[in-house]
Amino acid sequence: MFTTYRFDETKQKIAKFDKVQPNSWINVIDPTPIEIESLTKKLHLPADFIYYSLDADESARVEHDPDYNATLIIFDMPNLEKDQQHPDKFRYKTSPLALL
Repeated sequence: MFTTYRFDETKQKIAKFDKVQPNSWINVIDPTPIEIESLTKKLHLPADFIYYSLDADESARVEHDPDYNATLIIFDMPNLEKDQQHPDKFRYKTSPLALL
């Protein structure tokens, strides 16, 4: 699923939009193969970049594709979780977050 956000000049705030437009934030969560194909075509992105960003084991890195003039940035985002062995304690686990 993906949702497009953009600054709405008339309302003077960030709002959801139905279609992809320039200067938008596109939030993608667990996309279907059809959505991946749509995003790669509309945004002129390499499909590999989207698949890399969906890999839970992907390591933090930066990669640039000059053919598409696209840059992939993946960093490890910390998530606070309860420790299963010690319910009164918490621990951090990281998961990749990608920006294209």
